[in-house]
Amino acid sequence: MVDIKKIFDECMAGKTKGNITARTVYEYVKSPFMIYCDYFTPEDQKDPITEFMKLLFEQGRSHEDKYVTDTYPEMIPIKYVTRSEGFWKALEAMRDGIAAMHRMPIFYLKEDLYGEVTF
Repeated sequence: MVDIKKIFDECMAGKTKGNITARTVYEYVKSPFMIYCDYFTPEDQKDPITEFMKLLFEQGRSHEDKYVTDTYPEMIPIKYVTRSEGFWKALEAMRDGIAAMHRMPIFYLKEDLYGEVTF
C-alpha cells in the first residue's frame, strides 16, 4: 500500500512563493520575462486587473468546468476547505484509483511548486 502520509509530508516540506497555473505556462511560452514580472515586481507597480479581465477569467473558468463535466460525467466532486486538505484528499483519491479529478491542489514545496490538476 502506498504511504500517502510520507508523500504528503515530503511534498509539503518547504514554503511556496506562488503557484503554477495554465496562465503561468501561457506567459512562459509567450515571454519568460512575464513570469519574472509576476513574481518580482512590487504590487504597486503592476497593472491592475480590469473588470474585462475578471470577466474573461470567469468565462474561461466556466468553459473549463463545462468541458470537464461533459468529458468526465462520471467524475465525483471532491470537497475540501483548505488547499492542504485538498492535496491530502487528492492523494487519497489517486491511491484509490480515481478516474478523474478537477481543480485539485498539488504541492511540491521543496521546489516552490504548487498547482491545480485536472485529469
